[in-house]
Amino acid sequence: MNPKQRIIVCDDQKDSASTLAEVLRLSGYEVFSCFDGVACLEKAKTWEPHAAIVDIGLPGLTGYDLARALRALPLENLLLIAVTAYGSPEHVKEAKLAGFDWHFQKPARVSSIIDVLRDPGSVAYAGTRLRLADK
Repeated sequence: MNPKQRIIVCDDQKDSASTLAEVLRLSGYEVFSCFDGVACLEKAKTWEPHAAIVDIGLPGLTGYDLARALRALPLENLLLIAVTAYGSPEHVKEAKLAGFDWHFQKPARVSSIIDVLRDPGSVAYAGTRLRLADK
């Protein structure tokens, strides 16, 4: 994924979302931050992001539910990245089933997330590739 592409960052921890969004902006991406799943889903319907970086433990619409809803939209080649404190094997499996392409456990290396945005097929440090091998 190249800079100037649209990225949504969705995390209910506003400081985390804002910090990641600012680093991505400084790296050349166009970024929209939101703090709940409903806002993310509504923005994705009109903004057509290239990637969404989503926390799993969102209030209301969980990150898993959000991933399933995003996958149901006609967004071609949407890259879905989970960045979450939930890191057990069961959580990683659920993230894959929900439609995430990558899973990073917090605290995640921002450089690894950017590596995945630039090359979704890469082998990123501290991340688990979930779906791209299937594509």
